[in-house]
Amino acid sequence: MERISGEHSAINLQRKPTEAELLWLDTAPAVDILKSNLLYNRQEVLPLFTIIKEDVEIDEKNRRDIQAGIKHRGQASPIGVRPVLVSDEEWESLWNSQDPETKDLFPEYRHHHVLYEIHNGFHRRSVLEEEKAPTVEASVWYNMSDDEFDAERIKASLEHTVKFSRLATWIRDAFARSPWANSGLRIDQIFSLAANDSSGRNLINRFDLLEADIKNMKNWANRKAEEWESSVGALYQDLSIIVNLDPELIKKIRIGGGGSRGKGVLSPARVREVVKVFNLDTDPCYKMQNLLCESIINHDLNAKDLELVAPLTMMFKDKEEVLQMIFKDPHNIVPEYLDLLTESEQDDPTISNSNEDNQKTSAAGRSIFSYGSSGGNGANHYHRNPTIEDLEAENEVLRKRLEFNPGTASTGELKLLRTKNISVDEQRLLVELFIEGKPIRKIAEGMNVTTNKVWSLLNSVIVKFDHENEIQQLRDFFNKSNKDE
Repeated sequence: MERISGEHSAINLQRKPTEAELLWLDTAPAVDILKSNLLYNRQEVLPLFTIIKEDVEIDEKNRRDIQAGIKHRGQASPIGVRPVLVSDEEWESLWNSQDPETKDLFPEYRHHHVLYEIHNGFHRRSVLEEEKAPTVEASVWYNMSDDEFDAERIKASLEHTVKFSRLATWIRDAFARSPWANSGLRIDQIFSLAANDSSGRNLINRFDLLEADIKNMKNWANRKAEEWESSVGALYQDLSIIVNLDPELIKKIRIGGGGSRGKGVLSPARVREVVKVFNLDTDPCYKMQNLLCESIINHDLNAKDLELVAPLTMMFKDKEEVLQMIFKDPHNIVPEYLDLLTESEQDDPTISNSNEDNQKTSAAGRSIFSYGSSGGNGANHYHRNPTIEDLEAENEVLRKRLEFNPGTASTGELKLLRTKNISVDEQRLLVELFIEGKPIRKIAEGMNVTTNKVWSLLNSVIVKFDHENEIQQLRDFFNKSNKDE
């Protein structure tokens, strides 16, 4: 859509009308009000064809409820719109596309040259179109700024399950109108500055910015968060998904509610686990995201499940047969995964083929990736919380796999300590566990955390180690070769 009046910017000379002007505004043509720059709102009945139809996600349940209400009592509340001037060519094209009956109903719109953007009422517009209603009741906000328009759109969607997908579209629209739209910066980087109150030194060097630019970006992000009735931290978390996820998947994200009848939903928490592993820095990104999201829906995987499944798919992203096994039954992934490792190792001349070693491999793998039976039904669930005994067993198995004796190894000898990007807490855990030989319970007490937190830290290091060293070194880790003996 080509605007004639330019951007609806907050810096335009818009003002409230005087009492004398209010009398004129009640009956003035839409074109004249727009050209006056007067801020005004009035109730109007508009031809439905003048309401711009946008590609936004619709909550089908909400839509059905609205449709039932409209059929019963008509349109109960007006939609919210702002008018924009369009070119002669665009208006002529739209008018000529209408059927003769519509033209006969609205002869006064022959030279209207104004269309209307929705900020509240997408479901109602959709229903009225399906019901073939010729008109729609609307609250028309004249000379509404872009900032006001963005804020009203987002606030109107906060209660919808489709909030996230709409938010993604409208935040991008807002950023496209910002001074940094063509700078090479991403919108999540700007919100990160504000969320962390960062100096932005790395961005200054990378994008040749000034400190004043960083200040302006943070002010912009904070202002947007206030207008959208959110926090910069929450928006940054959402944006970390939005900028990294396949746009087609963003449309499918729903807020609230879990899976049912064995089918899952794409919630922000679940998708966040996907983009932690597969994002714009990985390849192939979108393909693996779609495979994981399909598995979320088919197997009702929750965020905890994905903490294991997503890293495993990263490790085997180039192994089609392994991926098929993972996505076929992710809830029972460990036995199949370990069987595959065993088969691969039997073909590897550098790795011992003894049954004893294979049993050790199985024990180590299950120690790290699962804790076997949960309850009496014999089913394996890798997501069961470990007990103290489980963690003590983990300690012993890993120490054997790495061929360490408690208290004798130096920091430089511990391969896991050289893993990239491990945190201070993860490093402390490794030192106390493998070098000092402390029991799990004592480590948890000393770090003032739960034993489950110790498990989480240990698993985090192992996943990072796996990513860094690829599949062959993962095999070596689980089944140490005895070639040096």
